[in-house]
Amino acid sequence: MKDVAKGMHRVLPHLDAILSSPLKRARHTAEIVVDALPFQGTIELCDQLLPGTPVGEVYSLLSGFRSNQNIMLVGHEPGLGLLVSSLLGAKGSVLEFKKGGLCALDVEKIPPAHPAILLWHLTPRQLRLMGRT
Repeated sequence: MKDVAKGMHRVLPHLDAILSSPLKRARHTAEIVVDALPFQGTIELCDQLLPGTPVGEVYSLLSGFRSNQNIMLVGHEPGLGLLVSSLLGAKGSVLEFKKGGLCALDVEKIPPAHPAILLWHLTPRQLRLMGRT
């Protein structure tokens, strides 16, 4: 994960918030990411990112942020894939995350009035390779 986080540093020049599931693996991942990125804030532990949480509850969490903020979510599959798929306007899961995977979305509003735009989706392998160069 440390090599993955180095790759994240290359594609995430700025983060306003890091929200993490309170479960141990997600918290630990978020801590590794904080060590690798130029992030001065604290990790916010959010029960809404626990496995099995309905997408609507995650929308409620995210609706408190401004539209121009860069927010990283650290959670679990299949929940993150369902959330991103929902933001993209899909009825079911169309995007899957491997452990350490990352994507960027341009989201106009939460809940979305229009589908978000997928800017990029990177696998852990791609991020590790980016972190080594």
